[in-house]
Amino acid sequence: MKGMAWHLRQKLTPMRFGALGTLAVFVGVYWLGRQPAPGESGETRASEFWSLPLNSMGDALAGLAASLAFLWLIVTAFIQKNELKEQRAALEAQRDELELAREVQGKQLKAMEAQADIFRGEQKQRAEGAARRVLFRHLEQLVIFTSELKVEDNVWARIGRTGTPITQYEAAIPTIADQRVLTQGEATLGLAVRQFCKQSVRLEQQLLGSGLAGECERQPELLPEHLEISLILNRILQLSSDLSEDDNIWLESLWLEQAAYAWSDLVGSEEIWSNMP
Repeated sequence: MKGMAWHLRQKLTPMRFGALGTLAVFVGVYWLGRQPAPGESGETRASEFWSLPLNSMGDALAGLAASLAFLWLIVTAFIQKNELKEQRAALEAQRDELELAREVQGKQLKAMEAQADIFRGEQKQRAEGAARRVLFRHLEQLVIFTSELKVEDNVWARIGRTGTPITQYEAAIPTIADQRVLTQGEATLGLAVRQFCKQSVRLEQQLLGSGLAGECERQPELLPEHLEISLILNRILQLSSDLSEDDNIWLESLWLEQAAYAWSDLVGSEEIWSNMP
């Protein structure tokens, strides 16, 4: 029974209900019109209706019209109810679609962020790789420039007024004499550069910090190589922001920053060089 009632509700739409109701009203009117009128006249109610005064006929027709109007008012209410139900279902479906679209958009945004992170990581790796290549080119230039310095240009033979001798190791401008360190691997190159940087700091401390500058009997000339060494050290320091963390740790172990400051002091001190004006 429940299944039949549900099937009937599905088939009986408001418009069909209105049409059937209207048909039922007219069938009822027709049936009433065929009924005999009260009394012994033998007329039917339809014949009696046509003999009524106009105001009575209008009242009868108004009652019929009111019945039909009430019927279709109910039909209209059901139609609006169904339309509102369909609109609500459409809005819910639209809300579900928007929710799904928002989820898809969120996933796409996360995927784009992941791709952006990968791109930034690759870009950073490329930048660090390029900076590392530039770093080793500068280190190669440093080795070449220091290896080309002559020993006689780099040695203070003796302190003038005190007569205190200074060994060649202590008094010489530091050099990396053997260019073969360029082909012996990163560890060997780093060891040679670290030794050079430490010697540079030691020389700067001896000549400037101890007041020995200008007291040597024999002073070297300021060569282009000396200036270039100072520039190379500063260029290497400028690369630190582009290098990887491991490369920066390696650079710190080489004493490059201390050596750069030492060379800036050395090339900027006129009393050390014999050819300074």
